[in-house]
Amino acid sequence: MSSRGGLTIEYAKTGRASCKTCGGGIAQDSMRVGQETKSSYHDGWDLSWHHLKCCNLPAQKKYGPPAHSLNDIKHWELLRWDDQLEVRKLCGDAVSKTPAEKEREKNSNAVWEMEDELTSQCTAKLLKQFAAELGIDEKVHASTYTHMIAENMVNGRIGPCPECKCMAMVHNGFEYKCYGWISGFTRCTYKGTDGQRFRFDIPEAVTKGNKFLAGWKPSKTHPKKELGAVSNPFDAPSSSSSSSSSLSSSSSSQPIMDDSTPEDEVPKGMECYGMNIMFAGTMKDLGGLSRDQLGDLVEEHGGEVSEDMTDEVTLVISSEAELAKKKPTKKVQAALKEVPFLPYTFLRNLVDRTEDGVALRSNDVAKKLLLAPSKMSDKLIAKKYRAAGSSSSSSSSSSSSVPGEAAPTKRKQREP
Repeated sequence: MSSRGGLTIEYAKTGRASCKTCGGGIAQDSMRVGQETKSSYHDGWDLSWHHLKCCNLPAQKKYGPPAHSLNDIKHWELLRWDDQLEVRKLCGDAVSKTPAEKEREKNSNAVWEMEDELTSQCTAKLLKQFAAELGIDEKVHASTYTHMIAENMVNGRIGPCPECKCMAMVHNGFEYKCYGWISGFTRCTYKGTDGQRFRFDIPEAVTKGNKFLAGWKPSKTHPKKELGAVSNPFDAPSSSSSSSSSLSSSSSSQPIMDDSTPEDEVPKGMECYGMNIMFAGTMKDLGGLSRDQLGDLVEEHGGEVSEDMTDEVTLVISSEAELAKKKPTKKVQAALKEVPFLPYTFLRNLVDRTEDGVALRSNDVAKKLLLAPSKMSDKLIAKKYRAAGSSSSSSSSSSSSVPGEAAPTKRKQREP
């Protein structure tokens, strides 16, 4: 099976995925490595997951010449320190105890200790509100904004990106990287050491009722300079003394658009934006993809995934065979009363932009693929896409509409 690009490393979101090299299970929260491979089921690419030990890295000396080096692996710098060392060792990267390395180790451990505190002391809902209060765009992935909050609490608030001016910069221990957008359709690719730090203040709205956040105090080495307000997503922070209002206040001048207003043009990578999808059916009926692969597919295209039927679910990807069962599962029975059931081809055509493509976000187009006996509802998408800086951006959110990473929040079953 052919492959393209480098590798992506992360901690497994669930324990359902299996290694495509050895076939063994990948435990939840263990390191897993993703590789894009040519799909056997459709004209495109799927992300296959592997154990770290099963990858052909230089120090492993198997499967012939090494296929990848450290430079080919994305996001290894954001792992816990001991895991970083393991990856670097497997890639043949010498780790020396220089003052710079010792400082990186100290900082990495401090950030992860803070992140562990945040995830144990705060609900996923509170962390999402925390990110919104800080002006972090709602499209930034939960794992990204939680790490951003922790890193900012340890080292001070990171200011706007030097290029796109958005508040979506992350520091990985070596350099800053922007996860924002230059416009509603163009990602920012900034990487570098040019980043400013400001005093980090926890918004009062998220400290209420939470002893950990209410009792947190910045270290003595924290920056003293205040960030101030950002008047719009593409402006630098104001230097005037009058700009002491919160970031969220910048959205107050935006017009409130009613639900009849057409959504803005949906860019690539955001096809599932505003959708919360549940899956019901066998792997065979769902494009030959595992639940983890299906979930990753939805999340990589801006949507969210739920394991069970909740008020947030907007649609179910299923099959005629599943709905034809004499005794459907309880979650299927509950979902049939609330949301439409659509086949895997709906999701595939939507994300690949084939057949009706993005038009499938419309009820009128999606209903052509509706699986009986389910019915269409107004919940197909919970929120219309609004491009950053667009005149049709809604001000109903408490956060400013700044660009961000095109990915959703964590899957619902992973909420602490």
